[in-house]
Amino acid sequence: MPIPEALIVELSGDDNRFFERVEASIEFAKSHSETEVHLVHSKEQKVNPGILCNRNVFLYDAEKPYKEAFELLKSTPNAAFVSAGDTSLIVIEAVHCFGRPSHKKTTPVLAAIIPKPKGHLILVDVDASARLDSKGLVFGALVGSVVAETLFNKKPFVALVNIGEEIGKGLPEIHKAYNILGTILEGSFGGYIEPHELFTGHIDVAVTSGFIGNTILKTTEGAINLIKETAREECARNPLKLLLGALFARSSRILLNRLDWRKYCGAYLFGIGEENPVPIIVTHGRSDKDGFMYALERAQNPSTLLVYRKVKEDPTISNYLESSSPL
Repeated sequence: MPIPEALIVELSGDDNRFFERVEASIEFAKSHSETEVHLVHSKEQKVNPGILCNRNVFLYDAEKPYKEAFELLKSTPNAAFVSAGDTSLIVIEAVHCFGRPSHKKTTPVLAAIIPKPKGHLILVDVDASARLDSKGLVFGALVGSVVAETLFNKKPFVALVNIGEEIGKGLPEIHKAYNILGTILEGSFGGYIEPHELFTGHIDVAVTSGFIGNTILKTTEGAINLIKETAREECARNPLKLLLGALFARSSRILLNRLDWRKYCGAYLFGIGEENPVPIIVTHGRSDKDGFMYALERAQNPSTLLVYRKVKEDPTISNYLESSSPL
């Protein structure tokens, strides 16, 4: 499968992690010599020009890094975009650069991958749009379904996150999306799901607003950190538990590695322009070197280009967007 020939890396994010993002980008460039890596940073962020000793690294000192990064993305053939910056600014500049879809049935959505028992879950939306509306929910559900089917190689089961499973619960916008998805995704739509059921394993795609999705994502990361820290404290407090921990060290490493939130850095942004022209990967502002590296690897992964192509070509999404069904 093809891969992007260039990565446009916008270096905004947590200032304390800036040089870690630079280091990750340089290491990525060294291990992917076939890929051009364009680093765009603000004038306030000083980068050593010595990094240009890598032939495939290009440095841009920008007055408006988001704007200039997307202009570079638009003019660079077969490129992908990665940033740990402000999601709202990324969405604004992406829309400004590539335009809005002519139809009115999409809003930008971010699709993230998170772990669950025996696999992974696609959570949509996780920060692109804080407003809860039926357009974003339906579009997010259809996009999430294609992403899950492409990555997991199976027909996914989709559900809307709500405060209860009863049909009458929740806001009117959720009810509208429920009715539409029940028709479009007949047989693979699971109705409503409560947040505590997200990790039970029977749902492949969970759909909600960006505000709620981002809250779920960060709460999940906090819970994982709590489990890890509690385990360390208990082992330190009790020598017997430390001995048991040593006996199960390999299993513990596998578990902690699987639950490491950094391995899931990098969400897919959809709903930009007429055809969502290129992969746009958005990751945590607080991503450390390893987390940012995972986001870069996701952008470069052949499956990412395949995901965007499948979303663009999916007949269910096309039919929905071209239909006259009101929302």
